[in-house]
Amino acid sequence: MSQEAEQLERLRTEVWAAVMEIVSQACEELDIDASTQFQTSLAEVVFKQALSLGQDLEGFARHAKRKTVNLDDVRMMCRRNSGLRRAIEQFITQLQDSSE
Repeated sequence: MSQEAEQLERLRTEVWAAVMEIVSQACEELDIDASTQFQTSLAEVVFKQALSLGQDLEGFARHAKRKTVNLDDVRMMCRRNSGLRRAIEQFITQLQDSSE
């Protein structure tokens, strides 16, 4: 297995673990159960969406003739989702305020 493939598998494992933990906490708070099939399906969707998002962000940076993704790329990524854009802008503001 190549180094890139190993890294991708480690990332998948970490995403799956994080999703499983979040689902477990939500189930506990809501006093509900989630099947293993639901949890693994959700983890896979989150992982694939993260990969797609990363590719889009890299594409925006490349289009701007940059090698590094920045906040402008993140803003561009959520331009068609006003709720997500507001949440991202609030998060960016909090980051900037905390770093001052």
